[in-house]
Amino acid sequence: TCRVLIENAYGLKEVATVNKGEVIGEIAIISETKRTATVEAREDVCVLMLTADAFKNVVYTNPNVSIDILKEVTKRLLEQAA
Repeated sequence: TCRVLIENAYGLKEVATVNKGEVIGEIAIISETKRTATVEAREDVCVLMLTADAFKNVVYTNPNVSIDILKEVTKRLLEQAA
């Protein structure tokens, strides 16, 4: 697992946990902005890193993937607002 950290006035604050099979970094690619968080592994992990172009190609050619990512981003936004 990994922890998601966001910097605030007091330093880094853990705001979420990322588990096997989850997507990270998609918000920065979709919004074409700087990343909003740091992800730190709690143990050895295996990751698949995609360039922005490769990620966009996957999203454009696989509508189901697009919907799954949209659901995940929406879930995260709702959790942050709570």
